[in-house]
Order: sequence, then structure tokens, then C-alpha cells
Amino acid sequence: MITLFLKENDIPALTSFSGNIDADSLKPHIFTAQTNDIKRILGTDLYNKMLADYEADALTGLYKTIYEDYLVPMEVYFACMYYMTFGGSKINNNGVTKVAFDNGVALSESETNRLIGVFRQLANNNELFFYEYMNTVEVLEYNRSSDDEYNNNPVIPWY
Repeated sequence: MITLFLKENDIPALTSFSGNIDADSLKPHIFTAQTNDIKRILGTDLYNKMLADYEADALTGLYKTIYEDYLVPMEVYFACMYYMTFGGSKINNNGVTKVAFDNGVALSESETNRLIGVFRQLANNNELFFYEYMNTVEVLEYNRSSDDEYNNNPVIPWY
């Protein structure tokens, strides 16, 4: 079984995503954010520690702070970025199709790309906040140097 760090209401609580979005349609994007971004940011040792403690409902102290103040916002915004990138299409036996809208109009490609960029920037900003916080605390499982943080950070500032 795959454990996801986010709870069903985390994305609607922190974004403009509607609370009535099918949770199953978000899960693949949450998984992608968790395994591609959160694991990269935390590093394998801290990721595994956080996951084990989360599964055991045993997050305390610095680990709980990391989870609540940094991991959840990062994962929410990365998941939204992935959902906006892939959520408008479905892959089925007929190929790739656009998702039908009941009471709305699909955004243009440029509007969608703008929103994807906004979610990417929010995620990247929270990633930087995480690195700044980690420079102020000692966490045994976290073993990145300050040089690694900024040299490997995919942040592309835009103004």
C-alpha cells in the first residue's frame, strides 16, 4: 500500500481547488509530487524517517514541524502543478481525450500554463523556506550541505 503524506482536504484548504474534486483524480499527482519532489528535497534518510513516523502517527518535535510547516505546503503546491499539467486529459482505450466540463469552459493553454507556473513558484518558494529552516536546526537524518541546497535547487526565479 502506498502512503501519501497529504490528507484529502489539504489541497482545497491551501489552494483555490474546489473541495468537490474527486480525491482519486488527485492521488496520482500527489504521489508524483511526493516521490519526485518531496523525496528529493528531504533526502532519502529523512524521507524514510518522516514516512515511517507518519504511518505510525508518531510525528513529534522537529519532524512534526517539518511535516506541518514545510512538507505539506510543498507537496500541495507540487501536486497542484502536476494536476494542472495532466488533469485536463484522460488516457483511455480511445487514446488521450480532454476532460469534459459540465458547467464551465476549459482554460486556454496560456492561462493553464500561467497557473502551472504559479503553483511551481509557490512550491519552489516553500522549498527555499524549508532549506532556510533546516540551516537553523540539527536533524540527524538530513545530510545536505548548504552548497547542495542551492546548486541542486530547480528554482527559476521569475518576476
